[in-house]
Amino acid sequence: MNEGLNKEIIKLDEDVVDDSNSSSSLYPYDPILNDLDMGVEQFSIFELLRQKKKQKIITQPDFQRNLVWNTKAKSKFVESILLNFPIPFIYFNERIDSETKESKYMIIDGLQRTTTLEEFYNNQFPLSQLEAVPKYNGFFYKDLPDNLQAKFEDKKLNIFILKPSTPMEVIYDLFNRINTGGTQLNRQEIRNCIFIGKSTALLKELSEEPYFKSAISDGVSPQRMKDRELILRYIAFRYFDYEKEYIGNLSNYIEDAMRKINKWSGKQIEEVIKDFERVMKYSYQIWGDKNFRIPTLSTKGTINMAVFESVSHAISLMSDDFIKKNKNTIKKNYTQLIRNQSYIDAVTRSTNTKERVNTRFNLATETLKENIYD
Repeated sequence: MNEGLNKEIIKLDEDVVDDSNSSSSLYPYDPILNDLDMGVEQFSIFELLRQKKKQKIITQPDFQRNLVWNTKAKSKFVESILLNFPIPFIYFNERIDSETKESKYMIIDGLQRTTTLEEFYNNQFPLSQLEAVPKYNGFFYKDLPDNLQAKFEDKKLNIFILKPSTPMEVIYDLFNRINTGGTQLNRQEIRNCIFIGKSTALLKELSEEPYFKSAISDGVSPQRMKDRELILRYIAFRYFDYEKEYIGNLSNYIEDAMRKINKWSGKQIEEVIKDFERVMKYSYQIWGDKNFRIPTLSTKGTINMAVFESVSHAISLMSDDFIKKNKNTIKKNYTQLIRNQSYIDAVTRSTNTKERVNTRFNLATETLKENIYD
């Protein structure tokens, strides 16, 4: 591989390359002529907490774990309620439970407010540093006079509810426009909220496995769920018919995969776990800390998502006996693979087109088995 190509690969951010026309809208319809499918409801605090206790309202703390209010901020919010000040809108995303077919509501914006209300109602913190009504400093909910407890419980909250028919592009945009936590969420963090269920639990479990961390040599950060997206891409291309179903939109494809995984049986989930462990362990045995990387002249390179999904897929199709007998040849074949200009193009440029996806999967499967005879 020549030096120029090495330098170019370093500069490329494999899966953030934007293949879209900059003049086209991110929405799948004209947002000026079509209204957002959203309902507006009012819940009393008592009703909100009752529905949350019944698990009709779901929180997904993974992507908001660092956005925690301190006691002063919580107390200030409760004080605003006692003063009957207007409260900012809370946003829910409605989803249909795949098993019960009942509506449940995921909090898009308002997690800290909802959590604060719940904690105060359950006497988990006392009010402190109040300025408008300082005489209630040190009071738990149970200590408030009956009229203030009633005022707290009866306070009406305005809730915007985003309906299930809302396209994911709109949900992504809305999340980042209204999220008041101060942190822009990436797509996998939002998927983790929208598609909570068996898929999110599976991705979390696999991302924490030592064999996975070894296989990627801790080369993908877990902080923004990039590791979970890596695993999701493997599962989506391994277990669903990408040759027929993938049409060039990666986000749509892996989101559809999460919907399908949420409907899987426990047996299907276990099969995926066993397969993933097998593939990760074999790949690490073959390539060690150079696993899923395109080396440069001076470094071993960084993890490339497109390499990960295509090489892992190729390994998954090989039998245990085949891999054990041919580890050294498979290792050498990888060197040939990353010298193939068509493969390099397929994992570094316009990586999400249907043509590039098919090219990298076909080349990885064929090249890693070259010069091997039964």
